[in-house]
Amino acid sequence: MSISALFEELGAPLNNKMWSWGAVRESDQSVFLRVWQDGTQRFGHLPNAYYTWVSDMDENDQSLGAIERRKHIDLIKNSGYKAYMIMCVVEDDEATTRIIREFDHKDIRLGGKLSEISGSLYIENIGRIPFRQAASGAQRR
Repeated sequence: MSISALFEELGAPLNNKMWSWGAVRESDQSVFLRVWQDGTQRFGHLPNAYYTWVSDMDENDQSLGAIERRKHIDLIKNSGYKAYMIMCVVEDDEATTRIIREFDHKDIRLGGKLSEISGSLYIENIGRIPFRQAASGAQRR
């Protein structure tokens, strides 16, 4: 299964297969974010163990992916949408443009609180659910 097909099965098709970093399923106000495994880390000063990078706080980044990501973050932060994460593994972490080597198609991470840390935005990892459960919209928080 491709990552685009995964988003389709979640009922949240990507706006663009090349530059979209996530998508929205309006039926239950859910945002699904593509995130990078190497962007997950532990911060000792935060209450829960792991947080995943979701965005730089650079409002000057006018790339289509960054603009769309800011809209997704706004839905989570200000409109009460639930956050879910699809964990991706990068092909080459030194490359300027990241290419997905693989992604977790079995489990979807649950996103919690957003936190600004050193000029970047991170989201709390609060658990995981099976992909099929997320696709059915059965998970309620």
